[in-house]
Amino acid sequence: MIKFLFFISALWIINPAYAIDATNNITKNIQIGQWQVVEVAGSEKIMYRMSSNSINTPDTNIVFDFVPSKDCSSSVTATMIINLKSDYDTLNSGMVFFAYKLPNQKETIELVKTVMSEGDSFAFFPFEKVTVKTLLPSKEKGKLAIWVHPSGNGVVKKSGNIYFSLEGFSLAYKEAKSLCNDNR
Repeated sequence: MIKFLFFISALWIINPAYAIDATNNITKNIQIGQWQVVEVAGSEKIMYRMSSNSINTPDTNIVFDFVPSKDCSSSVTATMIINLKSDYDTLNSGMVFFAYKLPNQKETIELVKTVMSEGDSFAFFPFEKVTVKTLLPSKEKGKLAIWVHPSGNGVVKKSGNIYFSLEGFSLAYKEAKSLCNDNR
């Protein structure tokens, strides 16, 4: 679990194009089930990140950010972050079709922008449809599965599923939201 805590805690998106190590700015770190809530105090503002490490792909995380200056929005959208260990030009300002599925729900497909800066090893995939509101009805049962959707012409093949446990999700959300609102 230490790798999980460090990887998530070490990242904070200042600009969605790159990651920085903000480990020294963490003022709170709370583990709730398979989710973690961290409070990061920057020089000018405080932010909160709710995150989970993929069950089967250790260098992949899903995060939800809460910012007091942005009203701690309850329609917070997910960003999937993958440490690819090197930089891939094609992921800077590209697009990819991802599919995702929650237990007892139909598959949903979304065209997701890809963000990766030259020289950085972290790729960011900010979703529009994977929101706190879409995950809360799962009642912490099962897993969120995300995969690259195959293209109709067969050029892009289906990727393996990336799984995120939903255990602790709603409690972590309540904690992150509460901490954020307390600092508005």
